[in-house]
Amino acid sequence: MVAQASCPGRAGPTPATSNSFRRRRRVQSSSSQRPWSSLAFMGLLPYLAWLGSSGGGGVARASWIDPDTLPEHRTKDFEGDDRQFDLVFSDEFDRDGRTFNDGRDPRWMAMNKNDYTNAALQFYSHDMCETRDGALVITTNNTDVEFQYYDTPHKKYKSMAKTYVSGMMQSWDKFCFTGGIVEIRAILPGRPDVGGLWPAMWLMGNLARATYTASSDFTWPWSYNKCNRTTDEQADWQRQQEISACDASVHYGFHPNTGRGAPEIDLLETMAGTKPGVAPGTSIEERPTEGRVPRPGTWYEEDIHYGKNSTLNKWFYGVLLEHDLPGKSYYADAVSSNHVLSETHFEDLHTYRLDWQPGGGDDSSKGYLRWYVDDELLYGISDDTLESFHGSQIPLEPMYLLLNTAVSTTWGFPDCHTGCACDCFDARDPACACAVAPGFDGVFPAEFVVDSVRVYQALNDTTHTLGCDTEQYPTKDFIKANHDLYKSPDDDHVMLSVQSGGGSCRTSDDCNDNECYEGKRCRCSDMWTGPRCLAATASYDYVYDAHAHDRWPMQPPLVPTTLKRLLAVLGATFAVTLLMRYNHRQKRRLYVSLDNAGLTIPAPSLTSQ
Repeated sequence: MVAQASCPGRAGPTPATSNSFRRRRRVQSSSSQRPWSSLAFMGLLPYLAWLGSSGGGGVARASWIDPDTLPEHRTKDFEGDDRQFDLVFSDEFDRDGRTFNDGRDPRWMAMNKNDYTNAALQFYSHDMCETRDGALVITTNNTDVEFQYYDTPHKKYKSMAKTYVSGMMQSWDKFCFTGGIVEIRAILPGRPDVGGLWPAMWLMGNLARATYTASSDFTWPWSYNKCNRTTDEQADWQRQQEISACDASVHYGFHPNTGRGAPEIDLLETMAGTKPGVAPGTSIEERPTEGRVPRPGTWYEEDIHYGKNSTLNKWFYGVLLEHDLPGKSYYADAVSSNHVLSETHFEDLHTYRLDWQPGGGDDSSKGYLRWYVDDELLYGISDDTLESFHGSQIPLEPMYLLLNTAVSTTWGFPDCHTGCACDCFDARDPACACAVAPGFDGVFPAEFVVDSVRVYQALNDTTHTLGCDTEQYPTKDFIKANHDLYKSPDDDHVMLSVQSGGGSCRTSDDCNDNECYEGKRCRCSDMWTGPRCLAATASYDYVYDAHAHDRWPMQPPLVPTTLKRLLAVLGATFAVTLLMRYNHRQKRRLYVSLDNAGLTIPAPSLTSQ
């Protein structure tokens, strides 16, 4: 079994007087005085909000952490890295009965659509993803499924049937991050000696939504930020990359002359096959032959590290992405390693880890990717690995998490041999036996069990950020303007807002100990959401707003997080004190001295009458 690793002015004091005391009378204030104090204070609020937030798309801590995560997992030390790592995202899947249909969970969404990529044999159903026995279970089954799809060229609905149904979980446009360490504890589905299943843990840039090919065309898996037209091939890359560094114009909040894309990093693919997918790729004349070791100079060689039982993956060097438009087809390279897994990985929990360090931090250090299983290094590459060959880079894009099991004739199925029509792949049908792996019918139902997903980021590392839409790499406006790319033609929305409460109930036990209103419907507290309040709420402490400059003349100041919080408290205290003092002075001005009004008050006599 093989796994692949990829301030206002101050008024002067009132003079003291002797031999008399002052009586004051109220005078009417002008209409222009009162609103000023309100506006002055309210104008300060946005500045205080900036101080209290993580500016510039910085690390926003704690808001994505599952309350079921034990305290000992909130920080972590990693061998060989002297930085402090804090937990920024977690899902322990401890609450049984969670479902992940559209609009039910703040962290994940389970796909409910056909997969027409990679010669897929399965339909993705949200019913195949649930939490059970304290874990996420993604089930794959060999069963008939019929569904409607929209035939775009003919503009009508058609029926289609498949013989496998499975599940895919995505955090697309919900939770994204740039840089950090991902740890996933899981049991792989199937058997180590039977091919056919394609379980995967992976990341993809937020500009593409997996299985929606219209969104990934010309963005996946680009990780290239150069404008170089010195050769015909390099000039072609600028036409093939949807958003290239040669684009000087600014749209959707993008920065000029900045190459963008949706790179892919596979933490694990089991063949049952770890690789990053990057573009541009090597041309057909130079590409190594699959099954053979590349000749020197024809493949990525710089700064590659192999761990124990890991070797170059000579069976997969990438894919050709063909398009009808002239000059638009391009290769996507897969720089990957094979690692031998054993039976225990399909029977017991193991920890799969990806270290993703983007380059270009405060010390201008190089980026790198490293893969581990149970803290044992399997494979590692760096910016030098990619830069030296085609000029690509370790991804800098905000990326989201994916967990799925696919079934594809391109992955773990036997080669089609003489005498086998290879026109059916149903493991239940004896007529298809020659086209599927022996024993494949016995692996179903196959369960991909995920005990936890955790993401850590280094404290004070400016390259480690949270958010799907960040200041340096915005995506929100592009997705909004091109929403048809991110949904099926027959869908009237891209993604629903998360429903809080409303699920049927009889007692509070049905609502995760939240209120069962009148014994009918769940009402969620602030900590929980979803129809039956089974999902912990989640949000970013700071949300980048590309249009903030249009509303406020000041930019949010970039201040360290701990200092921001202190300044926020001090600023709020100062603002309240200032307002109280100002209001007190305003009251003093509402009165005038009777002396000033020309009135004389005799001094009181001390002699008795």
